[in-house]
Amino acid sequence: MPEAALSSIVKTPEEEFDVHRRFIDKALASGTSHVSLIWHPWSLHLSDPEMRMLELVFRHVRAAGLPASTFANFVRTECLPS
Repeated sequence: MPEAALSSIVKTPEEEFDVHRRFIDKALASGTSHVSLIWHPWSLHLSDPEMRMLELVFRHVRAAGLPASTFANFVRTECLPS
């Protein structure tokens, strides 16, 4: 996805949110059923101890009317035969 390519290192929670927003918005525009954003808790805490980026991502997801879930729950509910 070229439009998500970075021209420099992400320095702020807002810049990191902007990267995730590009994937979320692209999925919405294309009708994709889900987006997998992968975060490592230790890394998030080191770079953003107040978890501002997560707040921005989940606010954006809610504003778009999208459900949020874990990957494990997605697999259980969407991928396994009934």
